[in-house]
Amino acid sequence: MARQVRAQTRSLRERGFVRAARFSGAPLGWVMVRHVWPNLASVLVVDATVGVGAAVLTEATLSYFGVGVRLPDVSLGTLLATGAPAATTRPWLFAFPALALVLTVSAASLLGDALRDAIDAGAPRA
Repeated sequence: MARQVRAQTRSLRERGFVRAARFSGAPLGWVMVRHVWPNLASVLVVDATVGVGAAVLTEATLSYFGVGVRLPDVSLGTLLATGAPAATTRPWLFAFPALALVLTVSAASLLGDALRDAIDAGAPRA
């Protein structure tokens, strides 16, 4: 995430609207708040929502293998682990937690896409 933000910031620094603001005598802080940060917002939102999905999947994976959350605490990974041996005879024990995991990660991704589209619609174009 830091590499993407740094690359985007360096790219924005060379754009015409930032140069025009700097050459017109605007302070650096004002240029950052007014021009650079709004254009970085979409990158930050997408990275944050991808990070949420990755965190949920990481926690579920670690809990599934017994390294993360352990019983009697409940997580999607522990629910999947307890339902996996009976997946052929009682598939609902495995299917519902798996579906919840897929829906949670998909919802985070779709939320990030919607927020990025909403932020990009209001951002100034150069």
